[in-house]
This record gives sequence, C-alpha cells and structure tokens, in this order.
Amino acid sequence: MNKAAASLERRLADTGLRLRRSNDCMGVQARPGILTAAQSQGIEAGRLATEGMRRNSARVLMRVRAGEVDSEWERCAKNDEFVQLRRLVRAGVVERAADGRYVLTLDAEYSLLTD
Repeated sequence: MNKAAASLERRLADTGLRLRRSNDCMGVQARPGILTAAQSQGIEAGRLATEGMRRNSARVLMRVRAGEVDSEWERCAKNDEFVQLRRLVRAGVVERAADGRYVLTLDAEYSLLTD
C-alpha cells in the first residue's frame, strides 16, 4: 500500500492535487492556494448537493438558525461540530456576521423559506 501511495503522490505532484491521509483512509485533495475561494465554495456546495447534509451538519445549522452559534460556542464546540460548521461556511450556507455570530447566508435563508 505504501508503494502505491508513494507512486500516486509522485503522479499527482504536477497536477495541483495532493494525497491526503487520515487514519487508514486516503483521498485526493487540492493543494492549498490552487483554487480560488469561489471555486472551493462551489466544490463544497456541490458536495453538499450530491451527498446531502450529515446529521451533525443539520444540528449545527439548526443552532445557527436559532442564533446560538457565536465565538463562545466555537470555543466550547466539539471537534466534529466545529468541522461541520466549517463545512457549512465553505459551502456558502453559513457566514460570520459583524457581531461574531454565525448566520445563514441570504441564499440559504431564501432556500429555507421557499421549500
């Protein structure tokens, strides 16, 4: 497995992609700085649209909508909750307001109103 992974890393070196390893899993990921913020948001939004929302993301989204997610929540959040919040931000569903709270983006708010 290590030889195959090393070979794949060499093949990916010139493509702007890298091999990401986590525990016993591997995945291909864009190298930092390769994609623009809009491209990254599009990818994350596409992932959310095709894979659906995870239960933990939905819980965080409900707390954002209730106005409960702020810097204090971030400080006390479990790692998985924080990861799900970052995913929602990257997907353009949630953003940080000027007062430090997280709120739904206008598109997400409109989407929830029309469903």
